[in-house]
Amino acid sequence: MTFGKKTHLFLLGLIALLTANACGDSDDNDSPGTDPQDTMDSESESGSESVYIPPMASCDNATTAGGTIYLTDATNYTFDSHITASDVTVKSPADLTFDWSGVHTDIFKKPINPALDVNMVLVGLFNMTHDDLADNIRRDNLPLADSKGGIAFYVPEGVPYTSQTLYNFTAPDGSALLPEDFAIRFDVTRPDYAFPQDQYTFMLVAASGTTIGKNSRMIGFFHLDANAPGTSVMLNDNSMDLQYTTDLAQIMPVPVQAGTGALTATWDYMNKNALGNDFILTQITEVMIGHYANMTRPQLDDQFLDLRTIATETWSGEVESGISMDLSTLKSDLTGAPFTGVDNTGVWIMALFCTKGCTIPAPWSISILQPC
Repeated sequence: MTFGKKTHLFLLGLIALLTANACGDSDDNDSPGTDPQDTMDSESESGSESVYIPPMASCDNATTAGGTIYLTDATNYTFDSHITASDVTVKSPADLTFDWSGVHTDIFKKPINPALDVNMVLVGLFNMTHDDLADNIRRDNLPLADSKGGIAFYVPEGVPYTSQTLYNFTAPDGSALLPEDFAIRFDVTRPDYAFPQDQYTFMLVAASGTTIGKNSRMIGFFHLDANAPGTSVMLNDNSMDLQYTTDLAQIMPVPVQAGTGALTATWDYMNKNALGNDFILTQITEVMIGHYANMTRPQLDDQFLDLRTIATETWSGEVESGISMDLSTLKSDLTGAPFTGVDNTGVWIMALFCTKGCTIPAPWSISILQPC
């Protein structure tokens, strides 16, 4: 089995979205909800700090007709981000060293112990320049056609590895690789070397867990050159920096009947996800409802990456198939009790996640559920 054939599992893990067209027509149902002009901040006459005033929701709206919540692009938030990534050029051919000992804070500003929390290290090769690869990661959109193979190192349980050399990596399925398998991708002096480094970029990923495509903690880029002096690719806290903005404070709320969990949410009318990519309906794998009893929407924007941990309570459930979810089947992540509906305290959100094969953990959709 060749290097290329062995890497299909890794390719599926690295790509976030496969090319596909979203289903559904939104001509008649794109804008259920309240007037977006109501979602504004206001200032007191004395010029004091602005105070968020939530809009009023009306259950006369079609959003809740028949017990179904219709999610659309108009009720979704946006996730705008910018990524910068380190890039080092190392010698080729060489038994390169990949070192993640300097990673103590991950991409999402969470603490990490490099000796205990990294269980898998991946190296992938992409037919993209540095800037193109960074932009595609930002958009969570790494096309399969641009991925040219990958290798993996799985940290043995209980062994505090913080580095490993190239020739100790395996295929993503754990099977051994031959010297020729490495040479094809990592020896630029070969007459038949097919990956010119001004057009291709290697990506190094340190991840928690061993599920390919999930829990990436730090990412860095590297290139090969026969004349480069160094042979080490090192990850640290600054290898990749993610800056982002969200707009939970301004999105159109979805009115729902208070005090009932007997609601069905459907995303059949979604065309674009929050990152601006096509909304591939069947890639939604989890639905979560979060209640933030003592918070405002602007405060949620400020703590967006902590939405699960700062919630008063969350209810979640796996989407096994389809494009809708019975919200009464969601279970409390605290007690296991079923979801029984929203009330008029604080902020309620509903988030849709792609958790399989997606790089950025930001939800594809977040809607504000407003009781009426």
